[in-house]
Amino acid sequence: MLVLDKVLMGVIEIEPKEILVDGIRKELGRTLAEMLHNGFIFDKTKPDMSGEMFGKFMQLRDQIKGLKRSIEYI
Repeated sequence: MLVLDKVLMGVIEIEPKEILVDGIRKELGRTLAEMLHNGFIFDKTKPDMSGEMFGKFMQLRDQIKGLKRSIEYI
């Protein structure tokens, strides 16, 4: 990212680093929203949801940890 310089496209000055950061931020928000949406869908027909809820929270925790490691790698 240190090598990315400003580029002129006609009369418009484009900063690739800013476009990259904005794209990563947008994709991160979309991915987190999808993970949270899918993680909080429960089966209401079961009387005891505590075990299912704990499992979903652990699965969500693992997914977020993986996402964090990916962002740190970038």
